[in-house]
Amino acid sequence: MMELSKCNETVKVSVGIDVSKGHSTVSFFREGDKSPSKPFTINHDLPGLRFLERKLDQYKANGTLRIYMECTGRYHLGLASSLQKDGYTVYTVNPKLLADFHGDSLRKPKTDSIDAQKIASYGIQYWNTERRPFSQMDSKRECLKECERQYKLYTDECVTFTNNLLSLTDLTCPGVNKLFSSNPNQNGHLKWVDFVNTWWHVDCIRKMSMNAFSNRYCKWCQKHGYEFSEDKAEDIMNWAKKALAAMPKSMDIKKTIQIAVNAINELLETIQDTKKHMNQLASQLPEYPVVMKMDGVGEVTGPIIMGELGDVTRFAKRSQITAFAGVDPQKHESGDDKPKSSRATKIGSPELRRALYLIMTSKLARKPQGDRVYDFIVKKRN
Repeated sequence: MMELSKCNETVKVSVGIDVSKGHSTVSFFREGDKSPSKPFTINHDLPGLRFLERKLDQYKANGTLRIYMECTGRYHLGLASSLQKDGYTVYTVNPKLLADFHGDSLRKPKTDSIDAQKIASYGIQYWNTERRPFSQMDSKRECLKECERQYKLYTDECVTFTNNLLSLTDLTCPGVNKLFSSNPNQNGHLKWVDFVNTWWHVDCIRKMSMNAFSNRYCKWCQKHGYEFSEDKAEDIMNWAKKALAAMPKSMDIKKTIQIAVNAINELLETIQDTKKHMNQLASQLPEYPVVMKMDGVGEVTGPIIMGELGDVTRFAKRSQITAFAGVDPQKHESGDDKPKSSRATKIGSPELRRALYLIMTSKLARKPQGDRVYDFIVKKRN
């Protein structure tokens, strides 16, 4: 390991940490040295953290020390939070910036040791660049981001399970999902899903009299928190009498459908709880009132924007936010080739772009007059 400076001058010391799952590779680069130090590896546990801090204190005694690490999903959070709590200055760097940084080399080797040295070199070269250190508020935003990622996972799974249930009901009560347009109940359940849990075959309905079915349907609506309508009961009976079932009524198919229904309802309840938790986390952030007042932003898209965008104060200009979201036009001109239009760069979070797309879709559907964003879209289209 390089010798520590014995002079009393304060020098810049950049610490590059390449974070992996379960361990990290560390390299020091002191201003004035020709190259970063030989990297070493630490485990993501308390002994590894204490070993790293002893190394950091040795360099910190003779210089101004900054720690740089790549934003690697969730793997960097434990180490960054622990170092920040212990009084070290930590910076998390966008992976795109590090990928585009090659120093003075034309080669692009890829190992943990080389990446740690590259991050340390990046810290020295961009030492004077204004950037915001890692803070505990970032951990809260990361928690919100993980929560909304879970929300997307559950909703995607729910779509898959719902399509599976539709395939099953096509065999016993085809078209049952088109009978209802009611909003979800307080548990997040869908009316047609709960309906097939009770009336899983058209024979369960058409073998009853109209009066008997109407009375039972009324009690069912009251029990599950749905609105009852006599006209709807008649529509259901008329549908059941005309429907052509592909499979006969049997206990085997009943059990299969009810298992599918229970799986969907569990997912819907989980989605409902996750949505509440997302809003609870988002409400603790300072930008929550401003974001939620924006036209088109809802209880899902609002927390997604806050979680994916992070602390907006780290952006100096609006164009930086546009670039971070990946919705800025990709400039590509070469010689006489100068296209009139270009695609978006799509660099960054796809979840953030999806939330923005949903908000713009809502605006285009509602056409809010006097809204500056909608007026801008109309102007661009014209």
